[in-house]
Amino acid sequence: MRLRLILAPLLAAIAGPALADVPVPDYGQAQYWSTVDSLPQGMATPKGLRGVDVFWIHPTTTRSQTDFNHDPLDPAVIKWTEESAVQRQGSAFSACCRVFAPRFRAATTKALADPANRDKAFALAYSDIERAFDWYMAHENKGRPFIIAGHSQGGAHTTSLLEKRIKGTRLQGRMVAGYVIGINLMEGDLSPRLAGIPFCNTPIPAPTSPRRRFARCSFSPRPRSASIPCHTSP
Repeated sequence: MRLRLILAPLLAAIAGPALADVPVPDYGQAQYWSTVDSLPQGMATPKGLRGVDVFWIHPTTTRSQTDFNHDPLDPAVIKWTEESAVQRQGSAFSACCRVFAPRFRAATTKALADPANRDKAFALAYSDIERAFDWYMAHENKGRPFIIAGHSQGGAHTTSLLEKRIKGTRLQGRMVAGYVIGINLMEGDLSPRLAGIPFCNTPIPAPTSPRRRFARCSFSPRPRSASIPCHTSP
């Protein structure tokens, strides 16, 4: 018993602070969603668009040396995630679509560098993504066509969401596209996971613009037919 009492705090110190005090996100609360509806100054919503939703999953944004997953409501985490990822990347869809970007217990850089804990950290993060997507479908989608998109860690969660929530379901018929960005994908590994979801084999050229910045530009993405679900890695 005494050995256990000595080892317990030692192990806690090695593992770093746990997320025991961080509640499981309740996606019925607005605080667990980022706002991505704002457009760059001088840019208007094109008439007739915004008939499609985008479920956007942000990349790794926390360089923690203590936690394997971050607290999605930590003010510093929110500020940096919004500035570095959501507004610079997720906002690419703001002109054409309603964007839903969940705040979740994302894996940190500490988890990425720790093979023994990486999978657990990603599994926890994905569990939040899945619940957020289910809530979005139950309360906000209302039969609209949709896109699922994510960058880096968000791309990995996008792939899992396509596999577990889209493949072979009625939702596949309403999915416009799945964008898995910023991670290496091997078709031989991915094809079995996403069997039945056709891959895009040709890129869509993006028009150039002197005002263009990464993910914030003065043009609208060319729409795809909502009747052809498509998964692509730009």
